[in-house]
Order: sequence, then C-alpha cells, then structure tokens
Amino acid sequence: MNRRFRFLPSITFVQHLHLTFTSTNQLLIRHNFNTRKIGYFIYDSNGEQFFPDKFQILNDNEVLVEFNPPTSGEILLIAFKDSLCF
Repeated sequence: MNRRFRFLPSITFVQHLHLTFTSTNQLLIRHNFNTRKIGYFIYDSNGEQFFPDKFQILNDNEVLVEFNPPTSGEILLIAFKDSLCF
C-alpha cells in the first residue's frame, strides 16, 4: 500500500525542555507540556544522535526514556500544538 503524507505548513512549536544526564539507564521526565504531541532528540556525550531502547509517553505531562547500557548525554523534548502530518 502506498501512503502519502502531507506536512502541515502551520506546525506550531509550543515549548521545549533540554536536560543532560549522566550514566543512567532510565529517565522519568516531568515536562508539564500538557500534551502527548511530543518530539525528541537524544545525543550521547560525543554529540552523536541515537535512539533510546524505549521512549514511552506515560501521560500528558510525563515521559519515560530507557537506555541499555547506562548512557550519558542530553535530551531535547519538543511539544507541538498541531498534528505533524495527516
């Protein structure tokens, strides 16, 4: 099946949160964005982007991030007002 997605021209960036972490295997982040429309970027201590073993939106204000093995780096969470695509 061939699906086409159109990106909305009016995506609104609402809030962001930048955190650093050191040698951890789990982050419980209370961001208080009051939305599940969350994007994220994660970088290790060398500045290389990577994906965690688990990224779970627990509710409108919390996410759980898991790493294996324990990792140091930084995470940027971004909350959006509108849907990213349809």
